[in-house]
Amino acid sequence: MIEVDGATVGEVLDAVAAECPALAPILAAGVSVAVDGQVMTGARREPVKPDSEIFIFQKMKGG
Repeated sequence: MIEVDGATVGEVLDAVAAECPALAPILAAGVSVAVDGQVMTGARREPVKPDSEIFIFQKMKGG
């Protein structure tokens, strides 16, 4: 678990990349995000609450 601050999903993702640089390429390649149990698409500008629980899922590739 990583705890970071951010007012939007994008700010949280940027903070995670700064906190754990090894995750930066994965985040840059695209991820799915769930905020408080709700999966969101194109969510970088979506606001998050200070106590929100955010799950980040690596997008699956293949055929």
